[in-house]
Amino acid sequence: MKPLSIRPFSIFVVFFLFLVGLPLAASAQVTAITCNAQQREDIEAVSNQIQARWTTLEKALEDRLDQNIKGCMRRRFQGRDSVGDKGGNGEAICVQSTPAPGMEANWAAQTVICNSADNGFGLSLSGSVLLCPMFLNRMANNKTFSTSSATRRACYAALLVHEFYHSCFRNLVANEKSSSNARIAERVAFRFWRDEVKGGAPNAVKIASAEDCF
Repeated sequence: MKPLSIRPFSIFVVFFLFLVGLPLAASAQVTAITCNAQQREDIEAVSNQIQARWTTLEKALEDRLDQNIKGCMRRRFQGRDSVGDKGGNGEAICVQSTPAPGMEANWAAQTVICNSADNGFGLSLSGSVLLCPMFLNRMANNKTFSTSSATRRACYAALLVHEFYHSCFRNLVANEKSSSNARIAERVAFRFWRDEVKGGAPNAVKIASAEDCF
């Protein structure tokens, strides 16, 4: 999530190019693309819980951000069905350490962005966000996360909310303010998962804050 060192317009071009040709399928939740089974299960679980408890999360976000977040972020978590199955709204693209067969060109473009963005990247004007290898590998290989779905999903919730915030508002507020607000949003999402969803049981989330995810 550190500031990007490449020009924003170049990022947009690269991002648009690798999205062209990605498979489309109807979804009432965030669509997981090039994700393995565990990643997809986590993303869909987070998406479903956020949809089910959206009013609570929305109020928490607006209280902390002092901002009317309108309907954009909610539509991200509702996925493609929210835009008439046109595709592109509410997609989480897992950038693996190696490309899937036939996806080498897309993977190369995504990797360029992830090398600058660290954990994830959400582009304004796009409903698609990248989940980068640094984050995915930490979730898979660090025992704190790999052995606790509640803890892992608290981190997915934090990252998805952070990046979907950027995708909705990066072009509407100053870049520095957007980055600050996205960090606030990720902390709100983490606490929402820890305290409201509770990972299915009290104290199920084994870390104290969103910062521990990254």
